[in-house]
Amino acid sequence: MASNGSVAPRQRVRAASADRTPPATVPTVGPKRRGTSPHKTELTRYEIVNAALAEFLEAGIANATMDRIAKRAGLAKGTLYLYFSSKEALLAGALEATVAFSALSSIDHPRAPGETVRAYIARLLIPSMVNLHASGRLEFTRLMLGEARRHPELAQFYRERVYTPWHLHFEQLLQIAVDEGELSGIAPKHASLLLGAPLW
Repeated sequence: MASNGSVAPRQRVRAASADRTPPATVPTVGPKRRGTSPHKTELTRYEIVNAALAEFLEAGIANATMDRIAKRAGLAKGTLYLYFSSKEALLAGALEATVAFSALSSIDHPRAPGETVRAYIARLLIPSMVNLHASGRLEFTRLMLGEARRHPELAQFYRERVYTPWHLHFEQLLQIAVDEGELSGIAPKHASLLLGAPLW
């Protein structure tokens, strides 16, 4: 300190430096990128599959085109390829959706305590049959099976994912009905085929 009580020049520089606080970091604000929401993605996929089902039923599997499916869905053709890489992949997607509406979708529902096998089967089958008829998916299933020679991989998919699991499930249920004395004089394996005949 100088004799007159003032701060020396070097000390003033140090004091000024000590009083400085670093400027707050200001985050860079840019445009926010929003990804497609899962709900919107699922909705778009649903619209594409429904458009494909309508096109397959009207034009047939061989004559259906991705262009017309896109127009039915109200989407650009390129959008379809973001969800399905080819018409065959879209056909498989339509079949997957049909599985969700089939009686197979209800077999995970447990049998209620004290419920007869007959009542349980009716509870599983009737709503599924109504859904299949109302949605038009039953006609698509029959169309697909009718063209199984052209698309053997889809026929195999349907057999492995729908037909065989369904019959095994109901064969087991009918066997339970026999074991519990609710049914008699039937062969569960053959009876399950008759039970499922209206669906195929």
